[in-house]
Amino acid sequence: MTMVRDILMYMDQRQGELIDRDLIKSILRMLIDLGVHSNAVYEKEFEKLFLDTTLDFYRAEAQTMLDIATCSEYLEKAEQRLNEEGARVLHYLIPSTEHKLKTIVETQLIKNQAKALVEMEHSGCVALFRDGKTQALRRMYSLFRRVPSTLAEISDCVLQYIKTTGEEVVKTQSNPETALDASQFVEKLLRLREKFVGFLLVCFFDDPQFHKSIKQGFEAFMNTNTVCAGYLAHYLDELLRSKSRFEEEMDGRVTQVIALFRYLQDKDVFEEFYKVLLAKRLLNSRGTSDEAEKLVISKLKAECGYQFTSKLEGMFKDMSISKDLMELYRNVGYDTRGNSFGIEMSSVTPMPLSVHVLTSGFWPTEMAPMCALPSELVQLTQTFESFYYARHNGRKLAWMVNMGTVDVRASFSAGVEDTKRRHELNVSTYQAVILMLFNQRLEWRFKDLVERTRIDVKDLKRHLISLCTPKYKILIKSSKGKRIDEETDVFTLNNGYKSKLHRVRIPLVSQKETSLLPAVALSSSNPADALPPTVAEDRKHLVEAAIVRIMKTRKQVQHNQLIAEVTRQMSGRFTPSPQLIKLRIESLIEREYLQRSTTDRRMYNYLA
Repeated sequence: MTMVRDILMYMDQRQGELIDRDLIKSILRMLIDLGVHSNAVYEKEFEKLFLDTTLDFYRAEAQTMLDIATCSEYLEKAEQRLNEEGARVLHYLIPSTEHKLKTIVETQLIKNQAKALVEMEHSGCVALFRDGKTQALRRMYSLFRRVPSTLAEISDCVLQYIKTTGEEVVKTQSNPETALDASQFVEKLLRLREKFVGFLLVCFFDDPQFHKSIKQGFEAFMNTNTVCAGYLAHYLDELLRSKSRFEEEMDGRVTQVIALFRYLQDKDVFEEFYKVLLAKRLLNSRGTSDEAEKLVISKLKAECGYQFTSKLEGMFKDMSISKDLMELYRNVGYDTRGNSFGIEMSSVTPMPLSVHVLTSGFWPTEMAPMCALPSELVQLTQTFESFYYARHNGRKLAWMVNMGTVDVRASFSAGVEDTKRRHELNVSTYQAVILMLFNQRLEWRFKDLVERTRIDVKDLKRHLISLCTPKYKILIKSSKGKRIDEETDVFTLNNGYKSKLHRVRIPLVSQKETSLLPAVALSSSNPADALPPTVAEDRKHLVEAAIVRIMKTRKQVQHNQLIAEVTRQMSGRFTPSPQLIKLRIESLIEREYLQRSTTDRRMYNYLA
């Protein structure tokens, strides 16, 4: 009976009652001494009943706290109880009881309630993440770490929270009313990552398990389609075109974007978007500096290897070579008879020309577009070709007139009494071709412009609309609005054009940032459907090259092994689907690079 009273007194202390510690300690010491050379009496008469009572107490308290407390309040109470039990061991109990006691308390307060705490409505992990409650998260991790298996509840919630939040950001892009621009889109992802990296370091003690959850959470939503790859490239484009960024800020921001880039599985899609935007910056001299551009490329190379950035570096090399080439071209000049490199020139003073000679394998260019250049521009191209071919025998130049610009000197006068106004218009080559037709007559029908310029109808419309905007009204369109009627619209030179500036740059009407993204990227559930055509074609060649390398080395490989090895080799650039690999295997069999084994249809032999 004395033992029972002592146990009850012990329970009373858990509820805030004061007890005589020395008395309890003396009683327990007596029980230990009765065991002579063992703790048998202590364990039989006291420990078992004590532990059973402890279990009942904390089972009830855990349930009560779940019913009345928030997650943070529960965690504070649990931490307090664990500290109290630790103190009891020091004051009354023998060391062998400590582990048993801790196991019971941790099981009842933590292990059995972990899932309920994490998922607690309005105050669980989701609320703690959302509100940035670092102290509560740190306490939760510290408590859950006592029962390592429960950490998965938190790490799984980390993964799911990041995945769900990211999916909501991506989903906004499918609705024009909620769509974000590249800067807003990427900034949201950067803030999400920054928040969880902070949690990782401050609350989760840099635990590798949580590293993995953060990585998997971002990968889960960033690889559902090509949207994230496209917007990361656009964000870097904005960053590199910004003149106000300091070097330290630029380095830090690029490092953050590369951290997001790391989560992309299809890095070749990013490369394609980035290459298009880099080409525009280089050709239009819109970048902040070569140093900033090379900083990004160096970080991409460190992340993915030299092969990933070889084309980007090739683009810079082309620009450097072109600069030296143009210096030589200008130094050679025209001879005293008015001829240049064997081309008979008009009596008009030759126009200056600047050419970028681009290696087709490096740049994101398509086939040279159709365009009927005026004779003045034809003479310039022929002159440069003669100069270039004299130094590079066997090479072939294709003029990408859709990528060029022209400075056009224009005079405007509305009548005899109107003072003639002269302006220098900086326009695209297509716009220059259009404007020079107005030297012949002041009015052109749209369908006549199509015939005379031979510019693609879609491109022609865009360049014409840019010349008709209210701010830069060089031409007047017969109909109202932005749409062009291909049958009836007529364009007239606006002789009443006025501007305070002598030099006027006529920008093209803006295209939405998503213009570089595949049209289906925002809505397609099949990532393969959203690939830019150039990327899809490149993947075929890369997969075939990998298959041939593997087969050439091993001579004979089983189907599943070949799939696994190709996937491993491609993982640095993209994750090929088994279907893509299978199609490329079939293609190589048809072209007699491989053959199926006659004894096992899932075994392939290499044909030398």
